[in-house]
Amino acid sequence: MPMRIAAAATKDCVIAGKSTVPVGSARRLADLAKASARDGVDVSLVWNPEFLREGFAVEDTLTPDRMVLGCQDPAAEAVMRRVYARQLEAGVPLIVTDFETAELVKVAANAFLATKISFINAMSELTEAVGGDIRTL
Repeated sequence: MPMRIAAAATKDCVIAGKSTVPVGSARRLADLAKASARDGVDVSLVWNPEFLREGFAVEDTLTPDRMVLGCQDPAAEAVMRRVYARQLEAGVPLIVTDFETAELVKVAANAFLATKISFINAMSELTEAVGGDIRTL
């Protein structure tokens, strides 16, 4: 998709990727977007994973607890800082890193959530087996 955006762009632009992707995807897409851009048009890609809770997508987008930005172009970072000016002024932490780390941040967050769910499910089964109260635990 970034290639189509890059090919259609008539002026310099920044494309922000938001999805959970395999590590290496953002760098590959950034290279493809640059190669697809028209002559004289600068296209940059940033990787900006989102951390949305079910049922709170709008709230989590407007007031996130943290933001991650993977980029290789300082000008693209500056654009994203303007996009998120309100959140940054409110004190939301912004972690600026490379593409691979930004991709791994999302993978790690998802894995940690799955680990927490698995753990509490196991504790619930154990508590039930011994006659305990999971709510108190």
